[in-house]
Amino acid sequence: MSDQADDVQRYLDQLTHRRHADIARLRAAILAADPGFSENVKWNAPNFVYGGIDRVTFQLHPGDRFLVILHRGASKSKAPAPPFDVESTLVRWVEPGRGVVDVPTAPEFDERLPELLGLIGAWVRS
Repeated sequence: MSDQADDVQRYLDQLTHRRHADIARLRAAILAADPGFSENVKWNAPNFVYGGIDRVTFQLHPGDRFLVILHRGASKSKAPAPPFDVESTLVRWVEPGRGVVDVPTAPEFDERLPELLGLIGAWVRS
């Protein structure tokens, strides 16, 4: 495990969150889905890096929310986003290069996990 992955694990070990099990499960699934992912803690949550660029970040605060933010790094660039035409009702596009997924609770979490992983995989490769 890398130092940054250790940092993420320490962060999660100390996290008190109603969705802790779902957070840990999605984290593990993302990392297992593709060896190209690395991770760190950014904006007080697990953050996933692909191809050297921050691409997927969990939003766990305020409260007990669990969102997945799909983005193209920290830049606030207004440049057009590359085409991304994957259809999913899980994601709400707040701008062309930024999508928000309100991660469903069980049993929908279990049912839609493959779709969510496919969405994330397609996003980081776009």
